[in-house]
Amino acid sequence: AKNKDGSASEVLQRFFKWTKRRVYLSVRSDNEIAKKFYVKNNMKLVGSTTWAKGTLPGDVYLHDII
Repeated sequence: AKNKDGSASEVLQRFFKWTKRRVYLSVRSDNEIAKKFYVKNNMKLVGSTTWAKGTLPGDVYLHDII
């Protein structure tokens, strides 16, 4: 449900505009909901990472300066 501050996408877009910098976000590779959200918000998959001594794979997304 939306609140007076807006949806999650609106909040994220306001953050991108406010920061005026590249934003990198990492997410577990199996988190399909988050990954779809990042893509919906104009982020691109740019790399991979791991946590837990290499046993937990992750993806890295970038929102570049527009």
